[in-house]
Amino acid sequence: MHIAGKNQPTNEHWVALKRVMRYLKDWANDIEDRKSCTGYIFLFQGAAISWNSKKQQTITLSTSEAEYIALASAFQEALWLKQLADEFQPEL
Repeated sequence: MHIAGKNQPTNEHWVALKRVMRYLKDWANDIEDRKSCTGYIFLFQGAAISWNSKKQQTITLSTSEAEYIALASAFQEALWLKQLADEFQPEL
């Protein structure tokens, strides 16, 4: 989807807009603790090799902040997986 369709929105555009609006509306919807959820999955040749889904430890003030925290968590796991893969590779 790109900006070229802005003058004549299709059903696909409306579906995407609704999805974004539902996402934004749901921000901080958990009235118990206001914590966002973090989740990721890493695949190798189509098979899941690492995954995680949990509530974040901190309460964020924006979706951007929550996404940065989620990105940092996934990046830490990616670095660990890379180090593990490097252990299995023979020296050339």
